[in-house]
Amino acid sequence: MLVACLCAAALLGTTSAPSVSQTYRERGAYLVDALAACGNCHTPHDATSKPIPGMELLRNGKRPDRTVIGPPMPLEFYRQLSDRDAEAIAVYLKSLKPVRHPVPRSHYKLSQPPSHGPIVGHVAEPNPRDKIAYGAYLAGPVAHCMECHTPRDGPRLDMSRLGAGGRDLPDLGNPEGRTVSRNITPDPDAGLGRWSDADIKAAILLGHRPDGTKLARTMPFDAYNRMSSDDVNAIVDYLRSLKPLK
Repeated sequence: MLVACLCAAALLGTTSAPSVSQTYRERGAYLVDALAACGNCHTPHDATSKPIPGMELLRNGKRPDRTVIGPPMPLEFYRQLSDRDAEAIAVYLKSLKPVRHPVPRSHYKLSQPPSHGPIVGHVAEPNPRDKIAYGAYLAGPVAHCMECHTPRDGPRLDMSRLGAGGRDLPDLGNPEGRTVSRNITPDPDAGLGRWSDADIKAAILLGHRPDGTKLARTMPFDAYNRMSSDDVNAIVDYLRSLKPLK
């Protein structure tokens, strides 16, 4: 996913980490436009998407009419969003200029459950000083890397194979194409074990593999390239800590 050259490395991680004193809207803009890459799914190629309001939608998967949202919304991870981040995303989305863009109703091949679990209560802020735990929060609930890079076991993610890849996904840059998510565990053969930190960062931020080939547009690198240096470093540290899987 990365370009192994010094000039590309110089482009990586140039922004500073979000300040604790950020307003909710500023934090929400950073999450929506960079870390969470919401626009990768919610913005059509020829227009701006309609804002999606509400913490209830994000963490509990419920629309205002109380119907349940299904995949590809990564609700198994969004349920773990902190109170602050969930509210920041909602505040930012509600602040956007409304755009009229007709969107058809979703239809799911499998019937959806009445809910995605108990109503989410208080979720505390992760501690950025705990790099592994903070990286797990960013790669899971926020940037939802693990949603695409973890195989499914029936209707749910197989958490025993977290990061093992193998998911068949649509290629957002090619309406007729498909892509298979990569193993992002530290396994030296199947995963990222032989990749340098710069390689991993280039994949996340630039969409380049070490051999210079481009990743599928399903990887939202255009959003991730606005990620702060502290956040991308925490994600890399977390990926290094995963159990190596074939």
